[in-house]
Amino acid sequence: KPLNKRALLMMTLNIADTFNKIIEGPTVATKQKNQQSTADEKGYFIAYENQEVNDYVIKKALGQGSFGRVMLALRGDQNVALKICRSQPYFIEAMKQEIVIYKRISQQYPEMAAGFIEDFAYYGHICYSMELFDCTLYSYLKQTQGQGLGLPTVRNLARVLGKWLSNMEDLMIIHTDMKPENMVMMRDDLSTLKLIDYGSGILAEEGSRPTYIQSRFYRSPEITFGIKYDYKIDCWSVGALLLELHTCYTAFPARSSFMLMKMFISMMGLPPKSIVLEDDQIRQKVEKYFQTPTDSHWNFGTNAEKMQKYGIAKNSYIYLTQECIDNEDRDQCYKRDLSKLMMNSRWNGREGHTEKDYEEFLELLQNVLVWEKDKRWTGKQILQSRFCRQQ
Repeated sequence: KPLNKRALLMMTLNIADTFNKIIEGPTVATKQKNQQSTADEKGYFIAYENQEVNDYVIKKALGQGSFGRVMLALRGDQNVALKICRSQPYFIEAMKQEIVIYKRISQQYPEMAAGFIEDFAYYGHICYSMELFDCTLYSYLKQTQGQGLGLPTVRNLARVLGKWLSNMEDLMIIHTDMKPENMVMMRDDLSTLKLIDYGSGILAEEGSRPTYIQSRFYRSPEITFGIKYDYKIDCWSVGALLLELHTCYTAFPARSSFMLMKMFISMMGLPPKSIVLEDDQIRQKVEKYFQTPTDSHWNFGTNAEKMQKYGIAKNSYIYLTQECIDNEDRDQCYKRDLSKLMMNSRWNGREGHTEKDYEEFLELLQNVLVWEKDKRWTGKQILQSRFCRQQ
């Protein structure tokens, strides 16, 4: 779907404005009556305009998520972003890990991270401040009004993103939320692009890992299948993002995990048996998507017609379940050719958009958007690709 119609974004577009109206109203009175109260019933920090938090003066809300709130604040005469976590123990521990990851990246590779200023505790909340940027890669892409970015620009961004992936591989960090909303710049200048929001980040040396991560549009097959994953999930997200940057269309605009699975199949064919079967049986975690083939299921209603549109043949080793077939049955789920999907006719005939240029772009995409993580290119391999080496 076109970027300006993304349902999830539209649902959250006005959160900051709504919250600003809240903090300008009754919250001020609440604070005046109870100076000791710093959190609401959900643990969110209660903020109001011109409130002082250590050396910072709160000006307005920039955003809110499950973790807490991000505020625009003044530190002396400098505008900064101030992130304040919720007061519950779970969010406090998560924020501490985020700060560890953020510091590790900013110290080793300062060119890829927004400047980290400091972290501190404030009445049961963990906070940190960072350099403020005024534009996301998503909003930058939206400004093209559907034209997308030319391949020469996408090449440059592929080098930047490939380097970020390589850096995080070296630091044994998995970001888990590589998307255009988490990439920021100053004054629409792509040369200032930085990666932010390490709140879902994972230190690879840790034993346990969460299973429900990644924004759905950029979610890898490993997370969708509930199988073991590593830093390659970030490589998948970058591949989906590069395709989006050129075409201005989300590669996998799924409204549900069922729709996402069908979109995977429509582009890459059925997944290999190695990630679907265990001891020749369909793995429990994917039983909601797949079932053993039967004539009755193939011939039921319009199942045969639909599965063929997805690219599934009658002699396939698995079929989609009825629930998967019926859920969000849309044109984007039908068989898609990546070599055609990546083309953008708006750039036809322009410099840097020859048949060879697209051939190199396709080679990169086909080696990143793959089912098996062991076959997926790493950040270093992306940097060594013809697409990134070409000047």
